[in-house]
Amino acid sequence: MRNNIYKKIATKYSNLFWNEWELNPKKTDYNIIFSYKLQGDFDVERLQDAVNNFIKARVFFRSYFEHDEENLYQIIMDEVPTYEIENILMSDANEISVKEKISEKGNEPFDLTKYPLFKIFIIKTDDSTHYLTMVAHHIIADGGAFCDLRNSISSFYNNKSWEVDDDKALYLSYLDDEYKSDSFSKKTKDLNYWGEALESFDLSADTSNLDSKLEIKNERLLQSNIKFNLNRDDFLKLNNFLEEDKTSVFAILSSIWSTLLMRYLNLDNAVFSFMSNPKGKKYKNLNGGLVNNLLLPISKETNLSLSDLCQNVGGSLRKMLRHSKISFGELVSFIRQQGKIKNGTKPFNLAIIESFLSSDYKGLNFNDIDTSYFYKEAAFIIYDLCLEYSVDDDTIFFELHYNGSKFSREIANQLSKDFIALLQNSILKPQLSPYTHNLLSNIEYNKIIHDWNSTEEQINYNSTLKDLFEKQVLATPNNIALIFEDEEITYTELNNQANKVAHALVDLYRKKQNKNVDGDTIFGVYIERSVNMIVAILAILKTGAAYVPLDDQDPIDRTTLKINDCGCDIVVTSNTKLEALSAVNNDLITLSIDTCENYPNSNLLTNIKPNDLAYVIYTSGSTGTPKGVMIENRMVINTLKDINNKFDIDESDRSIMISSLSFDLSVYDIFGMFICGGGVVLPSLDEKNDFTKIVEIIEKYKVSIWNSVPQLFSLIIDYGLPVSFIKNMKKVLLSGDWLDTKLIYRLVEIEKCQCIVSLGGATEGSIWSIFNEVGSVDPLAASISYGKPLGNQKAYVLDDMHNPVPVGVIGEYYIGGIGVARGYMNRPDLNSTSFIVNPLYNNQDSGDSEIIYKTGDLVRWSTDGSLEFIGRSDDQVKLNGFRVELGEIESKISEYPKIESCVVNSYKNSNSFSLCAFYKSNDDLNNEEIKNFLLGKLPTYMIPTSFVKVENFPLTPTGKLNRKALVPPAENEILIKEIIEPKNKYEQDVCQIWEEMLDTDQIGVCDNFFNIGGDSLSAIKAAHKLSKLFQQKVLPADIFEYPTIREICDNFVQDSFVIEEGEL
Repeated sequence: MRNNIYKKIATKYSNLFWNEWELNPKKTDYNIIFSYKLQGDFDVERLQDAVNNFIKARVFFRSYFEHDEENLYQIIMDEVPTYEIENILMSDANEISVKEKISEKGNEPFDLTKYPLFKIFIIKTDDSTHYLTMVAHHIIADGGAFCDLRNSISSFYNNKSWEVDDDKALYLSYLDDEYKSDSFSKKTKDLNYWGEALESFDLSADTSNLDSKLEIKNERLLQSNIKFNLNRDDFLKLNNFLEEDKTSVFAILSSIWSTLLMRYLNLDNAVFSFMSNPKGKKYKNLNGGLVNNLLLPISKETNLSLSDLCQNVGGSLRKMLRHSKISFGELVSFIRQQGKIKNGTKPFNLAIIESFLSSDYKGLNFNDIDTSYFYKEAAFIIYDLCLEYSVDDDTIFFELHYNGSKFSREIANQLSKDFIALLQNSILKPQLSPYTHNLLSNIEYNKIIHDWNSTEEQINYNSTLKDLFEKQVLATPNNIALIFEDEEITYTELNNQANKVAHALVDLYRKKQNKNVDGDTIFGVYIERSVNMIVAILAILKTGAAYVPLDDQDPIDRTTLKINDCGCDIVVTSNTKLEALSAVNNDLITLSIDTCENYPNSNLLTNIKPNDLAYVIYTSGSTGTPKGVMIENRMVINTLKDINNKFDIDESDRSIMISSLSFDLSVYDIFGMFICGGGVVLPSLDEKNDFTKIVEIIEKYKVSIWNSVPQLFSLIIDYGLPVSFIKNMKKVLLSGDWLDTKLIYRLVEIEKCQCIVSLGGATEGSIWSIFNEVGSVDPLAASISYGKPLGNQKAYVLDDMHNPVPVGVIGEYYIGGIGVARGYMNRPDLNSTSFIVNPLYNNQDSGDSEIIYKTGDLVRWSTDGSLEFIGRSDDQVKLNGFRVELGEIESKISEYPKIESCVVNSYKNSNSFSLCAFYKSNDDLNNEEIKNFLLGKLPTYMIPTSFVKVENFPLTPTGKLNRKALVPPAENEILIKEIIEPKNKYEQDVCQIWEEMLDTDQIGVCDNFFNIGGDSLSAIKAAHKLSKLFQQKVLPADIFEYPTIREICDNFVQDSFVIEEGEL
C-alpha cells in the first residue's frame, strides 16, 4: 500500500498549542497522562496489536505539525511504523514510586514537528501487576480522544477481529469545511460580539486575597485537585429539577459554581471559561485535538432565584454559541489588542468544564483482567479555580482543580464541600436565590458564631467616667494626672480645676435654658491643646452632659456643621478662640474657661447613669455632613477596663496623647489613665509636630503607653526613639490603619519587643473591638492579624445577604456586644443601615434583639479564630489614621462652580494612600483653584492630590458606578510637563529629599508637594528633614505655606545662610 502523506492547514484550535510550544519547547503543560492498574494474567503482545490497530484507524495518532511563515500545517500519514510499547520493570516497587516514574516519563516533552506525539508504556512490579500509561500532547488528543483510545484498545484486546473505520476521510472533510467557513467578515462579527459581551466585566478574577505562603518552583506542582461526587438521592432531585425547569446540567452547575465563587472571592462579576464543541452534529464522532474554549460572563444577581439564574445562563449560552467558531487564541489576542487585559494579570482564571471523568474512572475493560483507575495528569490547568464534571448513570463526578500557590488544601476541601451543600440547598428551594443559603455546617456555625465569640469578662461597666475619675482622685490624690509643657498637675489639682468649670457650666446652662443638665445634654469643647482642654472635658462630664470635641485645626465650616448637627447647648472655649467661634452663628452660647476661676472647686452632685452619653465624636459623612457617633458611659468603660486588665496597666503608667481630641484614640489616652491612676503626657501642638521633641518627651517622662496610628509610630522610630526604649514600654497600641509588616517583624522577631498590640474596630464600637498581642510575625504575611474580640464584644463576618461566611472567605466585619454605639445623632436613615438587628441572635422570637454595627471593613476568619483585615467594602478609606468618607469629599468638590459631578477614589502607593478626584465639567478648570476652594471646607488630609477631568463615569453591567475603571494619573496617560531643574545646591538637596520620600524621580522645583503625592504625614517628615538641612526650625505648616521646593528655599535659605560665590 502506498504511504500517502497529506499536508493540510491545521485547525485554528491547534494554533494555541503550537504557539505555546514554540515559546518553550521544553514545557510539558499540555501533556495528558492517564494510567491504569492491571491485575491478572496480562498479555502485552495482544495490547501491542490493539494499540497499532487503533493508530491505523485514527488520523490524529498518525500526525505531526509544521509551520511556515504564514500557516501551521498538520502532516497526516496513511502508514506509520509499528508502535512499540515500552516495558519497564520495577520489581516490588510501591505505588508512590510507580506514580513518580509515571509522572517523570509522562512529562518528557514532545517535539511537535516529529512523530509520534503520544507514548504508551507499561510498568511491571510483579508477574500479576502492571501499570498501563497512555500519554499524548493535547494538540492531537482531548478527553474524547482518550475515551475513544480506551474503548478501542479494550475492544481490540478482547476481540482480535474487531474492526473500526479509519476517520481520515471524515477529518479531511472537516478541515475543508472549516477553511471555507472562516471568512474575514464572520470572524470580525464574532470578535465584535465578544468585545461587547465582555465590555464591563473583570476579565481576571482577583484571587490574590487567598494567597498561600508556599514557594513552589515547579509550576506543575502548583496545580492540585480534589475529587468528589453527588450522591444518588441528590442526583435524582437534580434530575427532577432539570425536568421541571427545562434547564441543563451545565446551566445549574454554572449558576451554583459562579454563586459560590462570587461569595468566596467577594466578586461583583466574573468571566468563566468553559469548553465548547466546535465540531457540530456532522462531525460529532470525530475525536482528536478538537477543543475550543468559550467565555461565560456572569454578574452577581442576589435577587434572582435558582430557576432565574439558570434561565439567564441558558440564554447567554445560546447567544454565545452563535459566535463559537472563533478560537480561544484569536479571542484572547483580540481582547489584548483592545487593551482590556492588564500586563501581569492572568485573564479568564476561573472555569467550569464538562469532561469524560466518568469514563476516566471506569477506565479499561480487558477480559479476565482486574483494571482500575490509578493516576492522571490532565493538560496543565491554566486556571486558578476550575470545576470539572462528568454526568454518569446515577451520579455526577467532580474534580476541583486549584492553584496551590493561591489556595490551601483546606480551603479547596471546604470549597468542594460548600459547592455540594449549596447545590443541595438550592435544589430543595429553587424559588430562593442561592445567595441566601448558609454555607456553614452546624459544627462550623457553632464554632464561628458561638465559640469564637465567648468573650464574657467580669467587668463592672455599670458606672460613669465622672464617677471613676472622682474615685481615682480619692485613691491617688497626689499622683501626677497630667503633664503639659513641663507643668505637672496632680489628680487633686486637676479635679479642683474641672469642678470650677463644671459649676460655671451648670449655672450658665440653667440661666440660658431654664432647666438642669441631663443625660442627653451636649456641650462642645473648642480649645487649643493645653491643660484647659483636659479640664474642659472633665468639667463637662462632671455636669452630667456629654462632650463633643471640636478640632480647632478644622475649617470653621466643618466646625459649624458639627455644632448645628448635635444641637450643642454650650461650647467651652478659651479667650483666644472666642473670635473664631463668632463665625459660627450669633446665637451660639460659649463659656470661656478663663473666666471660671472664682467658682467652687467641690464635686457636683449629679444623677448620671451608665447608659447616659459620655461623648459624641464625629466621623466623615458621605453626604457632606459629618456623622456624630453617640457613645454611652458603659460602652466606653468596658473597653477602657478591658484593655487595662488585659495588659496590667495601672497607676505606674503614663500615656502620651499624640492624637487629636476629635480622634477617639484620645479617649483611651485620657481616660485609660484616669480610671487607674496613671498619668497623661500632653504635647503642645508644636511639640506634637516635632518628632525630635516627642522623642525627648517620651524619654524624659518615662512614657510607658504609646497609642497611635501605625504611621506615626513608624515616624517616631525614624526620628530617633531608641528601640531599647520601646522594649521598655509596657505597651505600644497601634490601630486605625494597616500595620507595616516589615517594621513589626523587625521589632518583634529581631529586636524581641514584646509590647506591640494591634487593635481594630471603629469609633462606633467604643474605640476598639478586637485586639492582637503580637507575639510573632510571619515575614511573608500581607498584614498583621486584626485580632480576636475584646471582652464582652463580638465579631461577625457576614456576606451581602447577612449570612456568616466560612473560615478563609472574605466578608464584612460587624461589631456586636456592649461596645456598640447608640447610633448616629439625628441620622435615622444611616442608623437603619449601619446599626442593624443581629440576624444571628437566638432570642428574637421572644421580642428581644441585639444590635450590631456594620463597619465596612472586609475581613476573613483565620483558623485560630482571629480576623485578618483585607480592605474596605464601601467608599470609606483611612488617611493618616482618620476614617474618611469619599462621599463627603465628593460633596464638597461638587459645590465648586462649573463642576457637574465628581467621584473620588483612593489609591495605594509605595508609602501610603492618596486621593484622586475625577470630575465632569464643560470647562477646563484650574486644579490649584479647586484645591484652594476646598481648603476652607475640608481638613488638608481630605483634599485630593490630583484631579482628572472625564467625559463620563464608567458603569458596571448592573448600571452601578465602576470605581475600579477610574485610573489615576500615575497609571493613565501621563501628561508631559516641564520639569524645572534646581538652580543651586539647596534646591538639589530638597529635591533629593522629596524624591526619596515620595518615591519618584520626576520632581521639578516648582511642583506642589501635595500634587505629587505628599500629605500631612509626609509634610511632618519633610519638615524634620528640612530643619536638619537648613539648620533652623521648619514646621509642617511651612510646607503648606510654601509647597514648592523653590518657595521653601527662597524663604529659608536667604534668611539663614550667607552663600559664598562658587559654593553652589
